[in-house]
Amino acid sequence: MKYNASIFVLLLGLLAGPAYALSEPVSSAPPSQQCTSDPAIMEVTITDLLQQPDKYQLHKVCLRGFVIHQFEHHAVYRDQETTRVNKGLWIGDFTADFDGRPGWSDNEKTFLIEGIFDVNETGHMNNWPAGITHITRYEPLKNRASYEKESKLIELEKELLKARATEETQ
Repeated sequence: MKYNASIFVLLLGLLAGPAYALSEPVSSAPPSQQCTSDPAIMEVTITDLLQQPDKYQLHKVCLRGFVIHQFEHHAVYRDQETTRVNKGLWIGDFTADFDGRPGWSDNEKTFLIEGIFDVNETGHMNNWPAGITHITRYEPLKNRASYEKESKLIELEKELLKARATEETQ
């Protein structure tokens, strides 16, 4: 019985940990958080798009970034520290099928976004250098530590079930 209580306390500790953005590239993320495997979708960074906009103009892209949704400000940035307008991309024209539209609850989280890169999509009052439009995928990301915690949780749950089965047979 003490074994079960210890596992329960450990499980609670793992669940309480925060989930921040991945610091690794999208391709090193868990499979469920990687770009769609379609040769027409180019995996890029926000820096790639800002440095070589002509190369990606009107191409379908997959990127991850820190999203801000505020009044007249719907944009994605490389990270939380780089949220100046000229360092981000306007996001709009969602075609993604997800619960509701992006809103205040999506503010200040890191997302995986797939859509069309367009230098003519410059957002409110043309403040952004470019944007992502026709968004077909918009999903919050978890960090590597959160993913590893979930994996450990699964293993601990298996051990708990095994321990219970052993106790029941004794």
